[in-house]
Amino acid sequence: MRGELTGTLQRAETTIGERASYVGKDYLQRLHTKVKETKAELNGLGDDIEEVRSICRQLQSLLRQVPGCGAAPFESEADALMDRWLDLSERTDSHLENLHLCLTLWDGVLQLGEEVESWTNSRIAVLSQCPSFQSEDDVKALKNEIMTQEESAQRFHRRASEIQSLLQSAEPPLELQVAETQMRKKIEQVKELVLESEEVYKQMVATMGQITERMTESFNSLQEIQDSLRSLSGPDVATILAKLKELCQRLHTEDERVRSLLEDVQVLASIASPGSLQSLSAGGLQLEESVRNTHQLFSEVEEQTERNIQHLDRLLTEKEQLDKWLCAAEENARKVEDLTILQEEAVHQSGRTELIAELASSLRSSNLQQSVPVEQSCELLQRYHDFHTNIGGGSGEATPSLRDDLEGFQGLAESVQAWVEDLRQRVDSPLVDSGEVRTSAEQRLHRAQAVLNATTDAEARLEELRVSGDGLSQSLLHREDLKQQVQLKIQKTEEQWRNLLESVQPHYRALQEDSELSSLYLTSRREACSRVKELQHQAELLPSLFPRPGTAERAQACMVAPQLQADSESLKLTLTGLDEKRMELAEKTRKAIWKDSSWDELETRWSALMAAVKVKGFSL
Repeated sequence: MRGELTGTLQRAETTIGERASYVGKDYLQRLHTKVKETKAELNGLGDDIEEVRSICRQLQSLLRQVPGCGAAPFESEADALMDRWLDLSERTDSHLENLHLCLTLWDGVLQLGEEVESWTNSRIAVLSQCPSFQSEDDVKALKNEIMTQEESAQRFHRRASEIQSLLQSAEPPLELQVAETQMRKKIEQVKELVLESEEVYKQMVATMGQITERMTESFNSLQEIQDSLRSLSGPDVATILAKLKELCQRLHTEDERVRSLLEDVQVLASIASPGSLQSLSAGGLQLEESVRNTHQLFSEVEEQTERNIQHLDRLLTEKEQLDKWLCAAEENARKVEDLTILQEEAVHQSGRTELIAELASSLRSSNLQQSVPVEQSCELLQRYHDFHTNIGGGSGEATPSLRDDLEGFQGLAESVQAWVEDLRQRVDSPLVDSGEVRTSAEQRLHRAQAVLNATTDAEARLEELRVSGDGLSQSLLHREDLKQQVQLKIQKTEEQWRNLLESVQPHYRALQEDSELSSLYLTSRREACSRVKELQHQAELLPSLFPRPGTAERAQACMVAPQLQADSESLKLTLTGLDEKRMELAEKTRKAIWKDSSWDELETRWSALMAAVKVKGFSL
């Protein structure tokens, strides 16, 4: 029995002292089971060891009674066996507890490693597919996540060290070392991708800022071209055509610049989310609209210039004919006494003088108003009227008073016609943009509004012309030719006004049906346009780069930028209110012009403003 007990204790000693070169979870589980079985086996030795001790005590007692028998160490050996059993039991319990704790820690470490691995794999996949952040908040959030994962890696290392200590080994288990190395390697990989993505993001923000500045430059260039087209003038046709050619070349250059800008926006769209490019895309759409409007304006000015050139050519032809006749008539008037034929010829030439007067009046409000033939035509007409008056002769000769009345009526008629023609030119020509956001629909309404506002004045001018003409006709007695010219002049002037009214009639009615609301809407929209322009100017003045060290300048910009953004965002309510008023006008008047999509251009420019402000904010 003693030998069996000794053998059992020796096996237990070997089991709890077992050490392996490679420690894995499976090995720990097997060792835990083996030590657990050893513990059960040791626990079952208690009765046997107690029995051995009892026997040894009896033998020791019997041997003491035998004379001459020396002392035998039975009892001490039994006590030693008991002590060894108790020591092994205690060590086995401690070893079993350590193994159990190791397995528990091992499970936790593996779970922690799986969580970190899952996070790193997902982030690597995302960053590989979309190598850029969408905002500064995204950068900060991911860096915070990396810090959290690095803390998890530290916890992994500490628990692995605890397992190492519990196993009383020289280093942590190789399996955990490999797992930790892989985990830290992937975290470093994520950090490298984050640095690359952050650099891409910074480049994207810088590029967006550059694109916004280039858009602003293109807007300004297109505006300059439009202003030049609206103010186009010159002393002769060659100068006008040269200016038009130069503007055409500038417009072609802007076409190329805008095309390049839009291509750059498309490149950005491949690495940025649609949300981050929404404002920039809106600015691109507005820029395209501005290009289209400039081309349309150029075409209108070009067409108008062609008409003006035709009018000038016609004026030169008619002026030459009239001058040729007038020179000959003046020469004949000095040679003959009977001026009847000359009087008839002068009446016949009145149609030509009317045409010359109309052409000259039209050209005076055109881009050829500085042309020399226009002034020469006015002088020629005056020569004709003086000659016509001077050859009246006999009883039909006009008195000085009547000549004054004729000249006064002629001047009044020309003044009214010039006034109507000037109004027509302003109606037909594109608006002189004072920096506001003008749409094609607004331009049509503005034309109608201009005519509507001038109606009372026009009627008063026409009535004055009629009264003057009627009074003059009564004074002309038997001069039917002059009476006919007076009435013809009145009729042509009235027809000129009627034609202008008819050209704006559809939009004229749209304004008349709810004049108060339409006037309020257009006024409010002009105010909003001015506010957008003002904020755009402030955004342009906000610097993106600063001199070194530039602390004060940057601090000042950081104070201005939030207020600028708040002011820009507050315009959204104004734009919403304008849209509601326009929809109300569309419903009340049933006019399609209030539903025209070009009204959205103001909101498009506001979106571009918001994009510019945000990009400036990023750069700070």
